[in-house]
Amino acid sequence: MANIHTPIPNLKLNDGNSIPMIGFGTGTAWYKSGDESKIDQVCIDSAVSAQKLGYYHLDGAEVYKTETELGTAIKEAKIPREKLYVTTKVISNISDIPGALATSLKKLQLSYVDLYLIHAPFFSDSKADHQHKWKQMEDLKEQGLTKSIGVSNYFTEHLDFIFETCKIPPAINQIEFHPYLQRTELINHC
Repeated sequence: MANIHTPIPNLKLNDGNSIPMIGFGTGTAWYKSGDESKIDQVCIDSAVSAQKLGYYHLDGAEVYKTETELGTAIKEAKIPREKLYVTTKVISNISDIPGALATSLKKLQLSYVDLYLIHAPFFSDSKADHQHKWKQMEDLKEQGLTKSIGVSNYFTEHLDFIFETCKIPPAINQIEFHPYLQRTELINHC
């Protein structure tokens, strides 16, 4: 990991909050397919190092089973909470979004996250289901448990389900995007 000599720029979201444009993720490299209770010290050490090098945007998800490691790393790095930008996502416990966030906050050892995402739209083909889940996300934002809300891996039709009834539009649609996967139509829609 490179030491940052210049600050990572922020992007202002549609809800007025700002997000660092580069983050440190705990997904692919540390994803646990088995027992979540087995602590991965390498994940903790890497997340501590990332913070000490200036990577203050930390990205996790319940499905990665690394929120406990990320929470431990946040404590160990001793970076003031107001400097950090913490993202997590829900998918495994989509049936109880408020409960899922409560569990994530406990593992992260935080009272709020900066960004909470629905990890993928594939839990239902029903427009009503998507709208109901989005209402739960809006409620969490209004309760102050997350500063921003958004989605991940959503396609145009899934976004349109939400846009029909939302009071608070998604601040982010976190998607895979690189030279080999451009998704021009989806990006234009966003």
